[in-house]
Amino acid sequence: MKKRLKKYIGRFITGVFLSSCLSGPAAAQSPVTVHVGDTVMAQDSAWLAEDTTYVSLQDYIRLRDWPLLWEGEDVFLPLRVLAQAEGAEVTWLAEEAAARVGPQEKTLQESQADEDLYWLARIISAESRGEPLLGQIAVGNVILNRVESDAYPDSVKDVIFDRTYGVQFTPTINGAIDREPEPCSVLAAALALNGANIVGDSLYFFSPAQSAGSWITANRPYYTTIGSHQFHL
Repeated sequence: MKKRLKKYIGRFITGVFLSSCLSGPAAAQSPVTVHVGDTVMAQDSAWLAEDTTYVSLQDYIRLRDWPLLWEGEDVFLPLRVLAQAEGAEVTWLAEEAAARVGPQEKTLQESQADEDLYWLARIISAESRGEPLLGQIAVGNVILNRVESDAYPDSVKDVIFDRTYGVQFTPTINGAIDREPEPCSVLAAALALNGANIVGDSLYFFSPAQSAGSWITANRPYYTTIGSHQFHL
């Protein structure tokens, strides 16, 4: 497994992100000051759009004790998503129109377990290749929420290949799970494993363009839609 993980990370480091992985806001942007510890992020590394602060992931990890997992195009994420991944609190300073990130409670690891990263990256890529980075993190959240649920198996791999109530994830039977994950999916898996959460306690997702999702919509509360997927609790 160590060899497989190194292969993943090696591709991650040398690869360039697909354009769909870039998670910058589409709405009008305005400057915002972001304090990370005792440092203020560069002006072009943070902005505010629709009441959400977005920051450059590459610049953020330079200010924290995180491994630089790749080189290539930058990725922009909501500040609170990154703070979740290190157990830090974000405070909005209204009088300064600034955000402050508190002390980190943990450092981002390549994964909590080699096998978890290996399989989580594969199922994220197979289920959401081409989706925005936030949508890929959300797919990872569903897998990890099932691991925590008493209704499902207790490991990432076992959740993915679970057959208790029939096939849960189509990529496990059509061969898509065997494809190398795209770099964006490895990043999404690493962030999800370390606590970045987009969809709360959601246990289900489906793509309305490919499935009616009749049982899910009739039995599980709707949570949100990200990209082409609906997420349900």
